Amino acid sequence: MWFSGVFVLILAIICGINISLSFIPDFICFLISFPIPVIYLFIWITVPEARTPEDRLRMQGRDINPENIREQVVSDSEGYRKVGETAKSGAAGCLKALLICFLLLLILPFFIAFFAILFALFVVGEVVFGGATVAASLFPKFVWMFDPIKTCEPMLWVGLIAALIVVCLSIFGLVRLFKSNRESLPAWATITMITTWLFALCVAIGSFVIASMKVSEWHDKIREKEATRNGICLFDSRQWSVLDELGWELKKLDNVNNYLSDNRSGYGGLPDEALKLGRRDSGKAMSFTLSRTEPFDKDVEYTLVLESLTEVEGKGGSIKVMDGSKVVASNDLNDKGQQLWTMDWTEGKDLPIFPNQADSAGWDSFAKGYEHWTYRASKPFRHKGGDLTITIAADNAYLNKFNIRQVRLRKISETRTTTKTTTKTKSETSVSVNGKKYYR
Repeated sequence: MWFSGVFVLILAIICGINISLSFIPDFICFLISFPIPVIYLFIWITVPEARTPEDRLRMQGRDINPENIREQVVSDSEGYRKVGETAKSGAAGCLKALLICFLLLLILPFFIAFFAILFALFVVGEVVFGGATVAASLFPKFVWMFDPIKTCEPMLWVGLIAALIVVCLSIFGLVRLFKSNRESLPAWATITMITTWLFALCVAIGSFVIASMKVSEWHDKIREKEATRNGICLFDSRQWSVLDELGWELKKLDNVNNYLSDNRSGYGGLPDEALKLGRRDSGKAMSFTLSRTEPFDKDVEYTLVLESLTEVEGKGGSIKVMDGSKVVASNDLNDKGQQLWTMDWTEGKDLPIFPNQADSAGWDSFAKGYEHWTYRASKPFRHKGGDLTITIAADNAYLNKFNIRQVRLRKISETRTTTKTTTKTKSETSVSVNGKKYYR
């Protein structure tokens, strides 16, 4: 009946979509869920309906001969006369079809898992006996699986045997369902097979869960190892890559979220990455220290400005410039500064923090979004060459967050000095923004 086919199709789609376990990779879930309704719909459309006695004999797998055709015609005639029996038979057929579809949906993941485990054990065998040479040549993209697979090899063997039992018993049951002239099994045999199937199913699922937990634990250890420097463990190695790219050295991190990077657009020529330091436990103080050393020519005398674009909630943080042990400049975070969300584009475009002139199209999304950036600049100071260190720090501070969009030393002027001559190579200029004077 057509409505039973629709019901089974809907059931297949629902079951396929909901087959998603945390320990199964996304591409495996896709392989499990996507083909089920597509294959059923294709078969439903392409397979013709059994209309004649010959079609019904083929459907049952019986030989087409005069005797069988006569029996089928008689059976059909009796069915048409006995409406109640026909309805009962139709209900039984629909139930049988639903049972078959349910079993197919149930064992499909185990088919996939069976071959996946075979592949995993092949990789393990190559690692143990062949040095992974054959596996690496055939499957170069799966070399990363060698070590985690070795950590859960016993579970894979147990899962393989259990999955094989589930697959074999399921195939046996499906064959018997399709076979019309099957002999009934003894009760003890049926109970034994069902019990064995259920036990193997539980063992297979348990083995896969344990193996996946071991693999996940292995990956966590590797990720933690790669993300640890100087005794500080960040979320992943990418966080260190961002710090390296921006030139910052992380020396201290206590009660701060270990995910520091924040990908951004390079609006106005700013870096594509920002840093965010948020307090992990709101009941405890946070401490951190970031430093960056910037070299300057020893034969040049500079006039510099420390400028920053930050978002700070709370008190206790500082931004300083150190010449050795001496503080030569700082940004007072208690100073109101220039709050970008209170400015329009015509004012903001003149801020010297932007390497390139800010444009009007992106100003609102940058300055008036959910982040409240504040621009601060120190008083100009002179430096006679050598390294300077910029330090961003907080010590037992009850800050909610300290987001860093840009911190830099900007040259206003530089004068090259020698024993005979003194040459000024860059002059000072200034602009006014909201009544405050800034040097360019």
